[in-house]
Amino acid sequence: DEAIRIARKAVDSLPESVDAVDGPLGEFVLAVTYSRAGDKERALQELAHLVRTPFGQFNVYEFKTNRVFADLEDDPRYQALLADPANNAPLF
Repeated sequence: DEAIRIARKAVDSLPESVDAVDGPLGEFVLAVTYSRAGDKERALQELAHLVRTPFGQFNVYEFKTNRVFADLEDDPRYQALLADPANNAPLF
């Protein structure tokens, strides 16, 4: 609970609407925190937004090879998110 509170506070202090470069990075950390805490629903909500946000190396291709979301790999919603053609399209 404490880790989620701190990650949420970080996102609130530098939202994507204020900083399009570093804001999504905070959201990524929040998604990882939710995943590690076992809150798959919130982790997937964050990821659904992030896979369509151009913010660096963390994209569908990275999620497929990086084990940071190992806790979600067996979840069909995570697999669907990675397989969705809309999430695999170039963002710019």
